[in-house]
Amino acid sequence: MSNNNLYLGIDFGTTGLRIGVFDKHGNEIAFSSETYPTKNEKPGYATQNPEDWWKAIIKATNKLIDNGINPDDIKALAVDFHSCSVVLCDSDSKVLYDSLIWMDVRASKENDEINLKTNQELSAEWMPAKLLWLKRNMPELYNKAQIFCEAQDWMNYRLTNIWSININCSVNWGYNAENKSFDEDFYEKIDLKDALIKFPSKNVYAVGDVIGELDKDVANLLGLNENTIVVCGGIDSSIGILGMNSIKDNQLALCTGSSNLAMVLTKKPLFNLNKINLGPHHLIHGYYTDYRGQTASGSIINWAKRNLYSELDNDSAYKIMDEKAKEIPIGANGLLVLDYFQGNKHPYLDGDVRGMIYGLSLSHSKDHIYRAILEGICFETAHLIYQFEEKGRKIEEINLSGGLSKSDLFLNILADVTNKKINVPEKSECSCLGSAIVACFGDKQYPDLLSACDHMVRYCKEIYPNIDNHHKYQKLFELYLQIYPQFSDFFKTINKTFKSL
Repeated sequence: MSNNNLYLGIDFGTTGLRIGVFDKHGNEIAFSSETYPTKNEKPGYATQNPEDWWKAIIKATNKLIDNGINPDDIKALAVDFHSCSVVLCDSDSKVLYDSLIWMDVRASKENDEINLKTNQELSAEWMPAKLLWLKRNMPELYNKAQIFCEAQDWMNYRLTNIWSININCSVNWGYNAENKSFDEDFYEKIDLKDALIKFPSKNVYAVGDVIGELDKDVANLLGLNENTIVVCGGIDSSIGILGMNSIKDNQLALCTGSSNLAMVLTKKPLFNLNKINLGPHHLIHGYYTDYRGQTASGSIINWAKRNLYSELDNDSAYKIMDEKAKEIPIGANGLLVLDYFQGNKHPYLDGDVRGMIYGLSLSHSKDHIYRAILEGICFETAHLIYQFEEKGRKIEEINLSGGLSKSDLFLNILADVTNKKINVPEKSECSCLGSAIVACFGDKQYPDLLSACDHMVRYCKEIYPNIDNHHKYQKLFELYLQIYPQFSDFFKTINKTFKSL
């Protein structure tokens, strides 16, 4: 019988599943991953089949065991998930319709109505707007479903056979951790009061709470022991804050991937004055998690690879793309990219606006376009930081995780655009490490989550800005900030025209 204590950090990202096996000191012992598809049937639509998530976790855990991880060593696991990703199912978790994942913004019209009726600023990504769309457009499905939940709640049920919701996700659809309830008046105003009885809110857990042990049959499928503890995780980006140990007042956590999310922990909320999802206790008790997000970042880079560099081998494509773009000067010879390919999350909450490449001429190559895409993504990230600093939160350092942490070119452009120092954690898959931290805390290895972060997170790289480059980028950034305010009405007219065709 082994005496090792190991912890699974399970990260369900937008494009695939990643599992890290860590010890209590944050050392990675093993890693496994699987991909799953996203369907984009129409502009603004994005769905996934939850059964694909289930197949992925079975394959990934079995790979770990096949490669020598002893199931007796795994003491606890925690899951983080992309959010807000809505699942409709029966009480036994049988899925009735593909999940409308976070980047599905088909409910922008319903969201506008909700905001108007409630005088709040919600997002088309969140549960209320999506449920209202389903109620109107698929009423038979809406009425048949017995459970409305987040992707993570569905997965936690599959693992433990215990229905629950988690505070970190459900705050975005109106759960108040102080009152321990949903806002019934809000749901009545938006004609969704009937949804409240379908939220599995008998059990409500905060990040780090123990849900239970693995279901016996599920443990056999995964190759794990049935006494493995399942600890409540949270939203992938929020758990990434823990995996970056980004808790100091002058630091911003930037989770990069299909989208970018910038987050800080605060004692008082900076942005969110909505009653519906104010908090606190989103992630760590006593703290608010204030965030700003861009809807597409890595997804746009993948789009560029797929459409501009399809001839490149997948394993080396991004390295070659970066090498070519590195030779292109700042400003890409007159190109400016608006990165709203899948709408804008902050500050405009506009799910209908789309991306733009301005300045194309016959002299431009695909390498110019790719360089401009990287710069456009960095401009929008700078826009997120600008919003924090407008609220008085001084940002001096960016702790950055995820796929874009592997691109030195992107890191240098971002440092130059923002004029901030960038810290890259030793483990680029910070959500995996963050979930392992949560599992370790749930197994009572540390007195609190902050202590666990301090002991388990280390950094491997520091990037400093080039001030001359920053001055050049600042001129372009000031122009970038003017695009949407000056052209938003025109963008809306274009969208209406296309929809009417």
